[in-house]
Amino acid sequence: MKTLISSRSLIYLSFVLVGSVLRFYAATFGNNLDLESWKIVTDIVSVDGNVYSQTSRYNYGPVWFNILSLQSMLTLDNSLQTVGYYVTAILTLVDLMISAWLFRIYGLMPACIFLINPVSIIITGYHRQFDNIAFLLGAISVTLYSRAIGRLSEIISLITLGFSLATKHILFLFPLWMYMRNKKNCFRLDVLAIPYLIFAFSFLFYINFESINGIVDNVFLYRSFNNSPLIRPLLSDYLFSNVPKFFCFIALMIFVGYKSRSSNLYDLLNKYSISLVIFSSAIANQYLAICVPAISTRPKNLFYFMFSILAGLFLIVHHDGLHVNFPFFSLSDINVYSGCTWLLLIGLVSDCLKDKKYV
Repeated sequence: MKTLISSRSLIYLSFVLVGSVLRFYAATFGNNLDLESWKIVTDIVSVDGNVYSQTSRYNYGPVWFNILSLQSMLTLDNSLQTVGYYVTAILTLVDLMISAWLFRIYGLMPACIFLINPVSIIITGYHRQFDNIAFLLGAISVTLYSRAIGRLSEIISLITLGFSLATKHILFLFPLWMYMRNKKNCFRLDVLAIPYLIFAFSFLFYINFESINGIVDNVFLYRSFNNSPLIRPLLSDYLFSNVPKFFCFIALMIFVGYKSRSSNLYDLLNKYSISLVIFSSAIANQYLAICVPAISTRPKNLFYFMFSILAGLFLIVHHDGLHVNFPFFSLSDINVYSGCTWLLLIGLVSDCLKDKKYV
């Protein structure tokens, strides 16, 4: 028994080491626009400025810029390179925590697969977007809620979910999914109220006459690329330009959440993160990493494997990725995003058909 435990631990630690090294290796390829935004934010917070009134390049809750502010406290060097390696270190640590969560809930293989997935490696190491922090807080919230033994522990889990929204609001519809899952939901409005109130109240310390417009315009009203890659290949240019893409996305997410109301909370979180990428009205490079923890829990799903290969190759050669020049290999953004969303959709449907408990 001791030998078995030791072997599993050694295997896992090997993947931890390889995954961490690969993330820092990706950081050596340079940076993209997002890191330049984090540098701007770091410069603002280092002199106690208000991010929401001084830049339009920050579209999230206050948790992330407070994490960035720690960098200026730890070092006097606010250069782009130093900020870059600081962010990579933080996000790599978060990936390791997600992997540990996967190890505890799902076992060794999903934890290791997540660590060496090329999408998570490149987004964490090079792209340096922080969706993984929001996912980790959501995973902690789900774990606490699943194991809650009283009202206080349930409230703590919902507050944690609120902090996930205040970091990056990728789980903004997940409280509604949890609410629809609850059989006594008419008496459990706190499942909805607490996370959204935490998100809203997180801005209170930063609201003034100068910042209020920035918060409204750059956070609540912000829209990324309106490319809807799932439906783009199916519609003519005229139809595509006239489809209310964001409202279709919301409607589809609510429908899937309702159909998934019998799932356990862990499966619910996984299906949410996969569905978010599938149906999103706007996808950019970093969105591809949101579903990686979820698809890692299904290592036998061929379509998820194909997604990882396609998305990984795309991030390696893309001008907003590692921009490695592969001869005779070129992929357009919309074609890759469409291919990725369709692979995820087929993979999700196949999982639901094979495993009735997953529905």
